[in-house]
Amino acid sequence: MAAKKTDGDQDGKAADKKQALDVKFQSKDDPADPDEAVDASSFTGLYRFATQPQKYVIVIGAIIALISGALQPLNNLLFGDLTQTIIEYSQACFIPSSTECGAAGDNLLAGIKHFALWNSLNGVAIMITAYLATEAFSYNAIKQVFKVRSLYLQRLLNKDIPWFDVHNSGDFSSRMADDLSKFEDGIGEKVPLFLTLQGSFISAITLALVKGWELALICLISLPVSLIAVGLIAFLTTKFSKKELDAYAEAGSIAEEVLTSIRTVIGFGGEKLETQRYDKSLIFARNNNIRRHFFEGIGYGLLWLCIFSSYGLAFWYGVKLMLDGNPVYTP
Repeated sequence: MAAKKTDGDQDGKAADKKQALDVKFQSKDDPADPDEAVDASSFTGLYRFATQPQKYVIVIGAIIALISGALQPLNNLLFGDLTQTIIEYSQACFIPSSTECGAAGDNLLAGIKHFALWNSLNGVAIMITAYLATEAFSYNAIKQVFKVRSLYLQRLLNKDIPWFDVHNSGDFSSRMADDLSKFEDGIGEKVPLFLTLQGSFISAITLALVKGWELALICLISLPVSLIAVGLIAFLTTKFSKKELDAYAEAGSIAEEVLTSIRTVIGFGGEKLETQRYDKSLIFARNNNIRRHFFEGIGYGLLWLCIFSSYGLAFWYGVKLMLDGNPVYTP
């Protein structure tokens, strides 16, 4: 019985030893754990760290940004009325057969006062609304970035030790600085700027169609090509910006890794090798930026080509409408 018990104990110890040594090691080259895979967040999901009062401020800021954009095309309407008044004054005072120069002069002064007053008020309204919208989004962006930083550091400190064996610890600080800076821009002042431009676009299109739908439709011919150019710029900027962040994160990881073990690097004469590793990441980032700006230049060039071509088409067709005697388009 003693022998059988001894054999049983030895088998149990051998099994425990085998189980203790049965460890699965993971290499950095292996694919990431599927449990750690994170789906891309929607744009509204970026504001999930905001509190309920902050969400109310964001909604109010969005409405104010749309109002700010809608007010901007009104300057063109006011300037158009002033231009018409100047033309009427010129026709009345610089044509020898005209006898209404005095009344035209009074109308010109009244038109200038009207333009100065309402244009100033519109400018003040645009300044106030633009400031309030930008301040609302920037304030909430700062608050959310602070919360994200805290959660990031908290989750990082709660990771198990084996997790750091398969992840570069040197890029944590650079990722926190660079990625959160992009995150702050994306949910901060860029949003009211986008909403302001959208409000200005809708207001300008509505005003143009109401005042002269025929010329407005002619000018909108270049809109599809302009949208393609803008979409191309946005797609390429997003793609190359991600590669740029990865390259700089890798370079920062290499620099921090070398500096923390500088004695070992110098002791084994690895300065040249580490310099080459660091330069390799920077060279990739440089070439990536060159390609990004090259394609951005093409996109912006195509966009401005469409804009100036639309200007030329509008001047030509507008003059044609006036010469044809269209009552809506008067000189």
